[in-house]
Amino acid sequence: MFGHKYRYIFILLLATYSWMNTHFMKVYDFYGIEAPELLIYFTFVVLSAFTWEANRLLENRGLQPKTILKFSLNPLARQFFFSLPIVGLGATAILLALSMGLLNKSFEEFQLIFLLGITFSFRINLFLHIINLVFSLFDQFKKKELETERLKKAQLEQEVQLLREQMNPHFLFNNLNVLSALLLKEDKNANEFLEKFAEVYRHVLKVQKTDLISLKEELQLLDAYLYLLHHRFPEALEIDIRIAPSLLQSKIVPMTLQILLENVVKHNQVHASNPIQVRIATEGDKLIKIANKIKPKTVDNISSNGIGLNSIEKRYKLVSSQPIGIRHDDEVFEVELPVIF
Repeated sequence: MFGHKYRYIFILLLATYSWMNTHFMKVYDFYGIEAPELLIYFTFVVLSAFTWEANRLLENRGLQPKTILKFSLNPLARQFFFSLPIVGLGATAILLALSMGLLNKSFEEFQLIFLLGITFSFRINLFLHIINLVFSLFDQFKKKELETERLKKAQLEQEVQLLREQMNPHFLFNNLNVLSALLLKEDKNANEFLEKFAEVYRHVLKVQKTDLISLKEELQLLDAYLYLLHHRFPEALEIDIRIAPSLLQSKIVPMTLQILLENVVKHNQVHASNPIQVRIATEGDKLIKIANKIKPKTVDNISSNGIGLNSIEKRYKLVSSQPIGIRHDDEVFEVELPVIF
């Protein structure tokens, strides 16, 4: 606090406030001290400035306990105790010079001025140290708060990375099964499937440690991924994509749409005889909604560890103050993603 860039303004305000208190309380009339008001005000300014600057110099010195004291003491308390004799001696010299040098006061008259002046100096010194303590405690609180947030973020990033690593084998396993089936059948689409699969996986590796990509890039990845899905589930998916062109440059967490589509086919019955409908659309300029009709699998067929949605939720916490929204009833499952600019 003592090194604040506006300290001279604070010193002037403090001196003015102290002078006004003594002036309106008629302290000088009560004690019979005769002195020009301007000189009294100047004395308050000098004493306040000396007290503040003396503490600033002590604060800059650090006052390490190993070189000064043989026992451990809080730095703020240490500075306060060291400031007392310095402020006392400095105030004595200032008061002596002003009262006996400028006002030609006798030693007896100086004693009363000295008592009032030294009392004021010690009171100002105590007040400044209390304010400094408040500043210090607030600063420590902010540092601890920032450190807590940093640790939370680091833990969250580790969890997200673990979730990413868990998703990759799942993605590989599903699509390698399809590729294997195409190769066994000597299907002419095997090469194209392999190219799309490589394109998607290259993108997955590229954005694995990226926090955000544009919605346009995500849709390009989605196009290649849909090719893979249509080969895994021929004629069993109806995907309706309606994205406002004005939002194509907004940001989204990478692979979000891919993961949500993977969840759809994982948790619902997907048959060509009764295709599952998925709608991906922007709503206004704030949300991207992904919704699908619910056609739940039987309990025996469900194997869920919650990796997909868990990953999306945690990754959005890292990059946005707006959480994702999850809504579902007996007919529709819907996820709302906040638009990030």
